[in-house]
Amino acid sequence: MMERIFPSTPTPLSIVLDRKLLKEPDVALLTVEKVTQKEFQSLLTLVKRAIQLPHENNESLRADFSESLEDIREIRGYLDKINFQNSQQRESDSLIALIHATDHIQRLARRCTEDLDRAELLSNQPELSDATILLDEALKGALQALDDDDWLAARSATEEAFTRIDDLEHPRRAEIYEGVARGDLSVTTATDFADSMRWLTRVSRHIYRSCYYLHGAVLKPK
Repeated sequence: MMERIFPSTPTPLSIVLDRKLLKEPDVALLTVEKVTQKEFQSLLTLVKRAIQLPHENNESLRADFSESLEDIREIRGYLDKINFQNSQQRESDSLIALIHATDHIQRLARRCTEDLDRAELLSNQPELSDATILLDEALKGALQALDDDDWLAARSATEEAFTRIDDLEHPRRAEIYEGVARGDLSVTTATDFADSMRWLTRVSRHIYRSCYYLHGAVLKPK
């Protein structure tokens, strides 16, 4: 069965998400779960690339994020077709968790696609280096945990990073605008820096919430 669902050779997403599987909702749900997990891991790798130095070709990275966004839209469309008519609580709970997870993953991919320049600006902002390092370390830990299929560890790492970055946002933004008052920064530069801090906070939140819901969506053996 697993070979039928997840072939060893690369397969277009539309083939993996076979409409015929919808006749067996539990099998279709397991398929979406695995596909979503893989897509999320790939997206985390892209985010890590985006905030690392030196910054690579922006348009190439944006194209990768855009492709990820299209994939997650296709996954969400497939999720919408899964229907548990007999109200199987275990599977229904997992379906709901996946709907929430893919919503956050889609928002993450869209924010990275549309506002990728915010990530690029982070490389020029020593004021935000501590927040950037927090996210980078969380991504490293989460990706390692996901390689080990440890969703609880990934959730914990990303939750801690989001909490700490969220706590940093207000004081860092205050420091940035104090720089304007001292004449160290122009209003335009300060606004760009503040927007990048906001981007970092939102991205870290979507990553954490995605982990939270994907951890809740994992179907345990009966």
